[in-house]
Amino acid sequence: MIRFNLGEMTHFEVTEEGFLRIKGYMLEADKYMDYYLESNQRIKEKINYQNLFNYNTVKSFEYKTVTLEHPEENGLLTMITNENVSKHKKGTIISVFEEDNKLGAILQVESKDAIDFINQKRASGEDIQLSAGYYANIVQINKDEYIQTNIVGNHVALLSGNGRAGTDIKLIYNYKEDGGNTMKFKWNGKEVDENTIYQEAVRLNQENEKNIKDLKDKTKEFNELKEDYDALLSERNDEEIKLKAQEVLNSEEYEKAKDDTKELMKAVIMNVNPTFNESEDIDEDQLIGVFNFCYESSENSKPDKKTKLNNDGKSEDTTERKKFNSGYFKKFRSKSKEEK
Repeated sequence: MIRFNLGEMTHFEVTEEGFLRIKGYMLEADKYMDYYLESNQRIKEKINYQNLFNYNTVKSFEYKTVTLEHPEENGLLTMITNENVSKHKKGTIISVFEEDNKLGAILQVESKDAIDFINQKRASGEDIQLSAGYYANIVQINKDEYIQTNIVGNHVALLSGNGRAGTDIKLIYNYKEDGGNTMKFKWNGKEVDENTIYQEAVRLNQENEKNIKDLKDKTKEFNELKEDYDALLSERNDEEIKLKAQEVLNSEEYEKAKDDTKELMKAVIMNVNPTFNESEDIDEDQLIGVFNFCYESSENSKPDKKTKLNNDGKSEDTTERKKFNSGYFKKFRSKSKEEK
């Protein structure tokens, strides 16, 4: 069944070719419209939200013809076909969208007479109503009430009068002070209007908020993993220090300091080099360095590996302990004094 229903138009833009691009509303969901049967009986029909905004309905209106009034043949309303399109076409629907429970479209009006018609209406402050022409199946739900289903768009008409969908379905001008042209911007190499820029800004802002949230979540997760890693590393280092200390210290010395790794390291250092001054200002990294050196010196100083006779028949200390006593620790102490 053929249906012609009213819509509204908003937003006004002039292209370089002189065409008008207008944002308009063609149909509204869940709103009853009056029709009359051949018997003059009035019936009410509406399009449910699900029927109006399903994928097939929306796509069916894309790139369909814009007309000035609904096309007629022999005094009867008709649809656009390849036989009559050249006679009735005034422009093209270039995109379709959902907004405020209405099916909207961007119309490109290309014919001079249709453009003049719009400009005249604008100058006089009159509204221009839109009326969609489409095919639909009709399902009765009450005595005089029906639902339209399986909608297939054919065209949308600019009306000089009123349509059945009501005064809300019309062209609503959104002019700038520059004579009707909207501001143009360059975005990704393309010329776009302020509405497109706004929509893109909203999209980017939403995307940015999501990225920030994701980053915060990842940062939190990383910090938690890092804390676990640092705790495990510290525990491993403490265990390593205790094992080394057990090899150097006797049981009494070890038991006395075992609950404090720093005290364990100092005990090992003093065991290897009693001249070590505990009160000296030394940070943890330096303390670990001296501790490891002392541990290695202690390991290398075992008699069965590092003692030999000199020319006088006496044992000669060739171990790291001697090097430590005569060099490393003196150098460290000198450096500490210089830093002070």
